[in-house]
Amino acid sequence: MMAKRKDGKIITINMFKGGVGKTTLTQMLGTLLSDKGYKVLIIDCDPQETLTNKIFRQFEGFDRHKAGSFYDGLVDLSFKNCINEVTENLDIIVGSKKMASFSQLLRDMWKESGLTEEGEKVFWDLFRYIFEADDIRSQYDFILIDTIPTVSDFTDNCYIASDYLLVPTQTEQDSVDNLNSTIYDYTDVAKEINNDLQVMGIVPYLVDNKLKTGKDVLEELKDEYEDLIFENVITDSGVVKTWGREGVKYSIPYGRIAKKMYDNVADEFIARFNEMEKKKA
Repeated sequence: MMAKRKDGKIITINMFKGGVGKTTLTQMLGTLLSDKGYKVLIIDCDPQETLTNKIFRQFEGFDRHKAGSFYDGLVDLSFKNCINEVTENLDIIVGSKKMASFSQLLRDMWKESGLTEEGEKVFWDLFRYIFEADDIRSQYDFILIDTIPTVSDFTDNCYIASDYLLVPTQTEQDSVDNLNSTIYDYTDVAKEINNDLQVMGIVPYLVDNKLKTGKDVLEELKDEYEDLIFENVITDSGVVKTWGREGVKYSIPYGRIAKKMYDNVADEFIARFNEMEKKKA
């Protein structure tokens, strides 16, 4: 019997500041959504390969070299040989340090095309072009992109290809400042090159729930961004730091509590997604 064709939505998870839990959020959403029966593809666009390393430590027997990297797919103009199965419902396209030269790759490809206007349009819209050429959406419910925390050709490509933007932020002033930059850049992209891109929400990472400062910043975020702020928050946890070193293990002390925290975010993610899709219909 032929599998039902899907209409997967692409979600970029980004924040113009490192260390806000972006990659762990991508990892846990991918894992938990797949556990709930959704077919999920996670994509590691970051040259640091952090998401790839986390998945390697989490899933015993996962062979990161079994398929090509995201960079290989860009060069080949196809991701078909880059999709690496992690579990029955979870696939990954692994990262590559070569992604640090992404902008140069774009320029070289454009030159090889003869500097045509058509070639320029394709290469500055490369991610979406390949997703559509490979019909990637038909294979998944959700495609989660973990990208670099900077304004670049790279993030523009992610935004152009995406349906939604999910933004994690710490409850610290530096993160709040960078959150404003992230939302401002999204607004520019949405106006100029992808009118369909929407912010699904902002996931707060409460740095220390015992400190009044963090709670005050969280309240300020709610005042500023209102319904965009997720009701469920991620709190700073030694367990999550241990997961970063040793892989996700729910059996360690407080492991199930940490899992529940991310599970609540995943459930809210699904609820927000369904509500936003309903409004589009």
